[in-house]
Amino acid sequence: MILLSLNVWGDERKVFEKLISYIKLMGGVGGVDVFCFQEVFSTISGNAPAWSNDGDARYKLFTDFCNILPNHRGYFAPHHDRFDYDGETPFFTSFGLATFVRKEIHVTAVGDVFVFGNRNEVGSEHPFSRSRAVQYVTVVDENGKPCTICNFHGLWNGKNKYDSEERLNQTKNVHAFLNEIPHAKILCGDFNMMPGIESLRILEKGMRNLIVESNVISTRSDLYEKRDIEPYADYILVSRGVEVKSFHVLWIEVSDHLPLEMEFSVL
Repeated sequence: MILLSLNVWGDERKVFEKLISYIKLMGGVGGVDVFCFQEVFSTISGNAPAWSNDGDARYKLFTDFCNILPNHRGYFAPHHDRFDYDGETPFFTSFGLATFVRKEIHVTAVGDVFVFGNRNEVGSEHPFSRSRAVQYVTVVDENGKPCTICNFHGLWNGKNKYDSEERLNQTKNVHAFLNEIPHAKILCGDFNMMPGIESLRILEKGMRNLIVESNVISTRSDLYEKRDIEPYADYILVSRGVEVKSFHVLWIEVSDHLPLEMEFSVL
């Protein structure tokens, strides 16, 4: 199977056409089997506009992805409602994680578990310290072997990507959830963490960190204004039972994050 993880940046208007074209291409025949997206907006509100006022949030992005990935099933896991990057919205919209799985792949479980707060909660460190969840799908390969793929967008406290009390508590909860999975597992996404911090070391217990193993120098594109200061955010971690056939950080500017692509099989 081929997995691609990408923080889509709420789909800023300036990269919208390029992102949509790229995802459509990658989802074609012989392409990506499982997409894990972070920072996805979704709305079914009839009075919701397509974009936020400043164009940094595409409210119908989940629907856009459903339309360009007809060979995949889409699953949406919201963290917050009536929220965009500027604050509360006057219409109903949701913000969170989305995973798309090719329809030929057998899925036995789908869900999400909150690892920081509950839906729509705000933490104490900053107004952006908002509730976080892990979205998961369990897929079964052609030999009947299961693997749970976990899509994660880690806490952002409006400050930096180093340890804090709330970030440490969040990652302890993620680690506890991973320990409940009895078979092969993958954790991917935008962790909002720098390498080497304690929060990341907690997640690495029993897992291989492909970013560190591959000596990746950055997971952020040049669209990220602090790339020279905080060049990392995104990771793929794999457990025993996952054979990594290839792993790449793809240099394409469809977001302020770079896509992570992995081909793998289940042992």
